[in-house]
Amino acid sequence: MLPIGELQWDDVERLFVRLLDTVQPLQFVKLFGVRGQAQAGIDAYARLTIDLTQDGDGGRDYISLQSRRVRSLTPAKITKAVDDLLKGEWADRTATFYFATSFDLQDTKFDVMIREQTERLAGLGIAFVPWGLQEISTLLKDQPRLVDDFFGRSWVGRFCGQEAAQALTETLTRALSPEPHSVDPAVAVTQRPVDQRRVAVPRRVGLVPALAASFQPRVGFHDDVRLGETVVLTGLGGVGKTQLAADFVRAYGPDSALVVWMTASSRDQVLATYAEAAREVLGPQDSVELAAERFLAWLATTQDGWIVILDDLQTTADLRGLWPRGPAGRVAVTTRRRDAALTGSQRRIVDVDVFSAEQAVDYLRSALQQRHVLADDIDGVVNDLQRLPLALAQAAAFMLDRQLRCSQYRHRFADRRRSLIELLPEPDALPDEYRHTVAATWSLSMDVADRLSPAGVARPLMELLSVLDSDSILAGLVTGNAARNWLSYAVHSDAGTTGALTSIDIDTLRDGLLTLHRLSLLRHDGDIVRVHALVQRVTREELDADRRSSVVWAAADLLLEYWLNGGHSAELALTMRANVNALRRHDHGELIGSVVHPVLMLAGVRQGERGDPLGAAEYFDDLLASATQHLPPHPPTILEIRGHAARWRAAAGDPLSAIATHEELVDDFERYKGPDDPGTIAARANLAICRANAGALAQGIQEMKGILVDCERLFGPRNIHTLDARGRLAEMYGEVGEHQKARVMFAQLAADRLETSGPDHRDTLTAQGSHARWIMECGNPRAAIPLLRRVLNNRLHELGPDDPDTLATRSNLAQALRAAGEVREAAEELDAVRADHVRVMGSDHPQTLTARNNCLLGVSLGMDADEAANAWMDLIDDSERVLGQYAPATLNSMYNFGEWLAYAGYLDDAVGWLQNTLTGRTIALGAEHPHTKATDAFLDQVRDATGDRPA
Repeated sequence: MLPIGELQWDDVERLFVRLLDTVQPLQFVKLFGVRGQAQAGIDAYARLTIDLTQDGDGGRDYISLQSRRVRSLTPAKITKAVDDLLKGEWADRTATFYFATSFDLQDTKFDVMIREQTERLAGLGIAFVPWGLQEISTLLKDQPRLVDDFFGRSWVGRFCGQEAAQALTETLTRALSPEPHSVDPAVAVTQRPVDQRRVAVPRRVGLVPALAASFQPRVGFHDDVRLGETVVLTGLGGVGKTQLAADFVRAYGPDSALVVWMTASSRDQVLATYAEAAREVLGPQDSVELAAERFLAWLATTQDGWIVILDDLQTTADLRGLWPRGPAGRVAVTTRRRDAALTGSQRRIVDVDVFSAEQAVDYLRSALQQRHVLADDIDGVVNDLQRLPLALAQAAAFMLDRQLRCSQYRHRFADRRRSLIELLPEPDALPDEYRHTVAATWSLSMDVADRLSPAGVARPLMELLSVLDSDSILAGLVTGNAARNWLSYAVHSDAGTTGALTSIDIDTLRDGLLTLHRLSLLRHDGDIVRVHALVQRVTREELDADRRSSVVWAAADLLLEYWLNGGHSAELALTMRANVNALRRHDHGELIGSVVHPVLMLAGVRQGERGDPLGAAEYFDDLLASATQHLPPHPPTILEIRGHAARWRAAAGDPLSAIATHEELVDDFERYKGPDDPGTIAARANLAICRANAGALAQGIQEMKGILVDCERLFGPRNIHTLDARGRLAEMYGEVGEHQKARVMFAQLAADRLETSGPDHRDTLTAQGSHARWIMECGNPRAAIPLLRRVLNNRLHELGPDDPDTLATRSNLAQALRAAGEVREAAEELDAVRADHVRVMGSDHPQTLTARNNCLLGVSLGMDADEAANAWMDLIDDSERVLGQYAPATLNSMYNFGEWLAYAGYLDDAVGWLQNTLTGRTIALGAEHPHTKATDAFLDQVRDATGDRPA
């Protein structure tokens, strides 16, 4: 199969159009429109030869084509392609409709849809011709010129056959020859001046490496290289740059009189190879330097075609004054460097990456074909080695030498006790003429990087990166205070200097990242740094135990610092969680020793806050299992982890289990820390909150009152523990229906927070916001509006517009406006808040679900009935999926939907939803909870209205 899917989308369109011109006589073929325009369901059209008979086709004198370069395709998209054609202006003109795609249509799932659309169009007088990867490849087998134009000369031989490739070369050579066709070619060559003759077999200087046994061509790396142009292949060691250069020679060598291949790892090697080439084309020379100069002059002036390959360029300075140039030549340079000095006139920089997933699988399957029984898990090995060509080649050789199946190799690879060097062939058994193992290749690059300015920074910086997630390292992680502090210590220690520690600044760290980028040891793209997982493994395996421990703890510090200051966006949460997971995989007990690193606690808490309470509970269960292996049974850390697990299990809809755990925690805290320890007080408070959330509000209030008395006795009336207890108690009073008591308590709490923490502190603003909420619940929304506006302004100033508390305050303000009669302004703001929640936190965050609920409360009665009902049911489905069937937010949305149904006149439907809500609230909150009672009362009202109230 030709790699059609790897072409650019516009090249795919052009290929399909060119191919269309070969299937039947046409007057002309034309692309239709440009990207971004409405294209009436087609991408190209062709005019058929005009039928002048009376039995013509009734005006259908065009062929139309829709082009789809896709990685995946469904049968529904074929239907949509036909729909788009029939909706457009070309349906009445089209005799044949081609649906051309880079995707393979051989899967049987497409057969039914293709038959249906063929019959559908046939009924309208239109023939339907689907072209998939197989069909297009079959047509292109007989079109070597098209294969050459779009995929390069090397593909012609591979795909169409060597005879077709040779014939095409001869045809194009004759077409481009300046000699009259009446002159015999052999005579024409002898009549040209000696220095302009073309050599039938190119002269070669240096040994061009043979292509790997399972070489995988890559489209676009050196296709259509013009005479006089230089291609610089840059990338990580092991991505196959040398093999691509060898393929470059194979593609353009037959058209060249001279091919020069050199290892360009030093200036002396370059000069020596130039001198050898000068002797080959100019005769004996006096000195190396003069010979090189003469050879470069010959390249610049000769009309004979030539190729120069400079393989493994180590330092751009080695080519100062030695870049080969000339109008008749082509140059390829392979290097790990990405320096600006590589750019220049007539130079094209090509960043070579690892294999695609398909290439990697094809490569490994081919490499193991002589022992296919070993290929039992090719995809797994490809994923483990992250598609790196050099690693795949050496792993295949290792498996063949030791007769290991892929699954067995993966088992060894996953064993952290084995180093990477134990999983690769010995240096004298490397395949495909490789000179170094993967590990040695990168160690040499790291040595170079560490010597470059800023000296000594690259290696410790890579050590930090080696324990993080390879694909999602934020550049800001290594420029914070935590990273600078550790790197200052590491560089100072590695240098063996004495005296005061010199602090490393942000610019030095950024320069260090760019140095590693210049040596292709990582990719620094904007805010993201990516490091190949095998580079990370090689780096980690060079660390001794003490250094590894220091690196892991330092990486945890910088993750904690960045996460606490980075906000609450969904994207940040996913990125940081990936890095914490990577850190835990590489942890040998450093993060759970005498204490548990706080970033591990933060990761679980943020997972719960992101809308995955069950996942958070399971995370803390796993963390508890790890911690108990290193810590005594009842230190505060173990008790804290147990508390987190219980908290999130309650939030996930299992309050009874959570209450039982909290009761055990209170007993353990009192036994091991005493009744007056702050940890014991916190455990008691969590138990009271859990009971209240489970419906036992009266018991929760009684317990919280006792906790408040103990806090005032132990810590004083203005201590943070005391103020927290007062806030919790006030909230419980409000939930039980004592709104006025909640309002008064929050008014005093807001004043005390202001005095103890200041006007801009988050706790002060939270207390003021709660005060405003209960003012509104007491029936005075207009009095709450100015207070909420002040809180919002302070939060915007202190926390920014995207902070969760800022968004929550905006939502509360909008609800106050709605309650005060400002319906239009409230609806607009609620919709804007909903959109901002989705943007900042993602669609599944609990606060986003709440924002959607609040928005529907404000606008659903004014919406189309079907649209509103669908919106409510979508919200309930999402809430059940994310939070659970009996989560308070899910039950609130169910109740609000039942209320909407009643007010919209759908009384029977309202009864059903309200009955389900009542059942759920009774299970989750208990029959005496105010929300349960309110549901029961409203259900009775609706049943009265329907006349169907049960006796």
